Amino acid sequence: NDTELGNFTIPDTVPPAITLIFPSNNTNATITNYNFTWIAIDNSVNVSCNLTINGVVNQSGIATLNNTATNATVAGFADGRHNWNVTCFDGTNSNTSETRLFTVDTTAPVLDNRTEQPIGPITYNSTQLYNFTINVTDALNAIDTVRLNFNGTFRTASAAGIRYNATFGPLAAGTYRYNWTANDSLGNVNTTA
Repeated sequence: NDTELGNFTIPDTVPPAITLIFPSNNTNATITNYNFTWIAIDNSVNVSCNLTINGVVNQSGIATLNNTATNATVAGFADGRHNWNVTCFDGTNSNTSETRLFTVDTTAPVLDNRTEQPIGPITYNSTQLYNFTINVTDALNAIDTVRLNFNGTFRTASAAGIRYNATFGPLAAGTYRYNWTANDSLGNVNTTA
């Protein structure tokens, strides 16, 4: 009695599962080089992945070991908001990860439209209050601190929109020097002359 052996194949219908590790979603930083990291889990030992940045494949065919952190470094990001995701292929199936956002901000706040009231030179008045104002803006991040350095003493300014002011007095007769300093939430600092 002869028995014939048969072969059959069970197709792989499960695409790789992808977990993004770094950078986390909504990362805000002053760095311009990123080491993108992810893990792909699949029935296959190895998968091949593409790193996509701002909707364009940046690196393709990245060998990715199953259930092992893989990274790809990209340098030279310009200031602005960016997005990234990873697509992995196991030879039969493909899957694309979630898309994450990150912001690069290396630019200090802009300080402009500086004014003082009353406008000098003025006739001395022993009860006069003085108001110093400036506009402070930042294209990508929140303003953290705005301070007036008045003759070596720092005074925190109050805000009304983009307009910051410090009011104080009276002052003794004399000549005074001042400048403004502002930083955004990432620590980028700008100071007027």
